[in-house]
Amino acid sequence: MGVFDEYDNQVYEANDLVRGQGRHQSSLGINTVAKLMCWKKSEAFPLSTQDSPPGTRAEMQSLAEFTETVLSSECECSQFAKWLPGRTPKEHEEMSFVEMIDARTRQWRDEDIRSKQQFEALYEVRHQETRRDLEKAHRTATIIGIVSIIGSILAAIIASYLTAYFATR
Repeated sequence: MGVFDEYDNQVYEANDLVRGQGRHQSSLGINTVAKLMCWKKSEAFPLSTQDSPPGTRAEMQSLAEFTETVLSSECECSQFAKWLPGRTPKEHEEMSFVEMIDARTRQWRDEDIRSKQQFEALYEVRHQETRRDLEKAHRTATIIGIVSIIGSILAAIIASYLTAYFATR
């Protein structure tokens, strides 16, 4: 929340004087009624409509109550930032921006981690499938090799037997 200084048309941090009494010391050093406003010029923030400075104690009390009501009410603005004493509205805006960037960075990092985990899980499944296929092909080749060796041995035994059989006849 800021306070508008009508003498230099700037918005300043609402200090303790503004927050406690509804008064603002202008850039010229004049003690005036605080014109409260949102730093982002949000329509959700109620402005002080009192144009003339309060003269009586009752008017001053009314202004202080108005200020307290505005400050203690819940703001429905999406850009609302809780006031930290000693910080300017611009610093609050910068802190909100940094928090938004941090949140987005965390979101992107989480999405990146999930994406990598999904890729690794898919890679592991594909790796296991490829390994099973290679093991199956290896077993098939081994069986074919053994059958070929057995066939060659049987062929040699039969050839030797037939050679001996016909040689004796």
